[in-house]
Amino acid sequence: QCPEGYICVKAGRNPNYGYTSFDTFSWAFLSLFRLMTQDFWENLYQLTLRAAGKTYMIFFVLVIFLGSFYLINLILAVVAMAYEEQNQATMEEAEQKEAEFQQMLEQLKKQQEEAQ
Repeated sequence: QCPEGYICVKAGRNPNYGYTSFDTFSWAFLSLFRLMTQDFWENLYQLTLRAAGKTYMIFFVLVIFLGSFYLINLILAVVAMAYEEQNQATMEEAEQKEAEFQQMLEQLKKQQEEAQ
């Protein structure tokens, strides 16, 4: 039943067995994530273009160019930070082992001097 002043249209099921839609926040988020990662986004673009019209082309262009750019930069920043942390930990461990080695070397020299 349609409220007064509205036109009700019978709609079909969402494409891809209901996985492609912007009906709820979770499905919209999944679709946006798919766009930003550029995972088979062409199909999503075609399905949305057929269902909603050409005005959504602007939305897709913005999300693909801006969203993908920032998502890739964010991932690269996280990887670079993790690499730097790991590198720093490795350097500290190497310095600690070097100090232990120098200490053992000094002890051996003292023992040799005492033995002579």
